[in-house]
Amino acid sequence: MLIVSNIHYSIQGRPILKDVSFALDRDRKFIVGENGSGKTTLLDIIVGVKSPDKGSVKCPNSIGYVPQEIKAMDKTGIEVIEEGVGVVKEIEKMLEELESIGDFGEDYSFLMEEYERLNGYSYRSEIMSLLSDFGLDEATVSKPLSMMSGGERTKCLIIKSILSKPELLILDEPTNNLDIETIEMLERYLLQFKGGLLIVSHDKTFINKLATHILYLDNGVIKEYPGNYDKFIRIKQIKDEALRKERE
Repeated sequence: MLIVSNIHYSIQGRPILKDVSFALDRDRKFIVGENGSGKTTLLDIIVGVKSPDKGSVKCPNSIGYVPQEIKAMDKTGIEVIEEGVGVVKEIEKMLEELESIGDFGEDYSFLMEEYERLNGYSYRSEIMSLLSDFGLDEATVSKPLSMMSGGERTKCLIIKSILSKPELLILDEPTNNLDIETIEMLERYLLQFKGGLLIVSHDKTFINKLATHILYLDNGVIKEYPGNYDKFIRIKQIKDEALRKERE
């Protein structure tokens, strides 16, 4: 479970986030707000890229994160994708080392059990299936990220995150560089996802199909609304009108 408690963050004395608090278990929560409202900054604090001036974040044991700005551009697509099965790859390497010296003792048995538990025999076929689903091929993912399009890079990170099977998946504007077919494929995967989802997006159609809650970030403060984007707008309009009348 993700618990964000009383987060404050300022840049050169200018408040960006003020007392931001919310929790997320197995929900699909979308952060919405104007450009520059601090949405990506909040994600950076949650994943540990930035530190808050005040407050705390309690995260699940495993997080998948697809940022809006992708770094490590010198890595190939397949290298990035296989980071999603990094533990399996490490166990595979250790098994090969033990096999090369003929050591099939207790350590080998333990590692083999872990390898099987983590579906080590099927991860390659799972990668190939995901590449096909997201419209990528082996030739494309063998290239460095720097030689790929923005959409291809995003797809690689999404596949990596799906493979890692995290308890919490965080996506920052995932649909920006994707075509309609890929967005629809992503929607299907996210609807089947068993963990929690925290997503920053401006894509109203995408939000409406997936959201269980809206986190509206305005003037540094989070307000939470149940339901999808359309429901959030209706509730917000009613509240805004009531507030306007009260002020009058």
